[in-house]
Amino acid sequence: MAGCCPSREDHRFFNQRFARRLANRYRKRGLDPTAQTMVQFLQAVGVEGASVLEIGGGISEIEVELLKAGAARAENLELSSA
Repeated sequence: MAGCCPSREDHRFFNQRFARRLANRYRKRGLDPTAQTMVQFLQAVGVEGASVLEIGGGISEIEVELLKAGAARAENLELSSA
């Protein structure tokens, strides 16, 4: 929910410009090495039909990859409206 929480300095770091830059990087290069390791681990455990909740998932690239791998649904909880 936008505007639900007390004002923080987060908006200076994670704003629309930053989110757009991360999304463009993901579209061009895929996941970064840490996120790739996480997704590979979860794929090995099995995500078919799973519900995924990621707290602070940024642009949701991990959720996108897990949905591609067979997860049924994904949710990202963010404090930033960007």
